[in-house]
Amino acid sequence: MTMVEHQSKLAHRLDEIEAAFSVFDISRDGYLTTAEVKRAMAGLNMEVDQRTVEEMMSFADLEGNGNVSLDSFKIVMLQAMRN
Repeated sequence: MTMVEHQSKLAHRLDEIEAAFSVFDISRDGYLTTAEVKRAMAGLNMEVDQRTVEEMMSFADLEGNGNVSLDSFKIVMLQAMRN
């Protein structure tokens, strides 16, 4: 894969990640809360319990503030895509 192809693929992935983030960021404040993630997942017919959402948030909360920023979300999602 050429560098241009790699950059194009990465840009496309980042666009997809940002779109996914916007689905969960109900308040549109740039951060995901546990309540927003739980509500958005329910809206997508993905019922999860509170503990599971809290574990997900803890894993993705790279800044340690109880919320997940877009930047943290991008990092976690890109790492997950690599695996």
